[in-house]
Amino acid sequence: MINHLNGVSNFWKNNNGDVESMFDITSLETIQNLCRRIGEIYKRDNFNKAYTFINYSWDDDSRKISHAEKILNQTDILVIIGYSFPTFNRAIDSRLLSGKSNSFDKIIYQDPNASKELLELFNIQFRNKAGGNLVKENGQLQVLKKTEQFYIPPEYFPQGDKKENYYMGITT
Repeated sequence: MINHLNGVSNFWKNNNGDVESMFDITSLETIQNLCRRIGEIYKRDNFNKAYTFINYSWDDDSRKISHAEKILNQTDILVIIGYSFPTFNRAIDSRLLSGKSNSFDKIIYQDPNASKELLELFNIQFRNKAGGNLVKENGQLQVLKKTEQFYIPPEYFPQGDKKENYYMGITT
């Protein structure tokens, strides 16, 4: 399950009420058409059609946070990809990662600037098969700095007993 809390930008409602990308250049043939499209988007009459789909921690969207908490309560292996844990999000990050009923079998943190120290700020609870807590030093907190591909835990695959690392994505 993927839950994207921060959102995306550059979308708007077209005349049919459908949400589409502001800069869908597949249908634009020239730079002139692109410039015309930008002018159309930023006309005063179109401001109410613009959607940012961006959420900030101070927006207090409790519905999204509650949804994320439900997902995390059912999560055994958490893979965090490309997130910097900014200071202004710490309260929500802490709520999600160290919530009362949240505990994980393992966490994989994939980011070029990832560090165990950053995740250790959140007092994350780990569990073993018997239900007790595991210590982080037992390899349950994994930091990956390779970012050419998204990491997929081996447990995701039917042959999940193997200790191989799996990545998906476009290699560069």
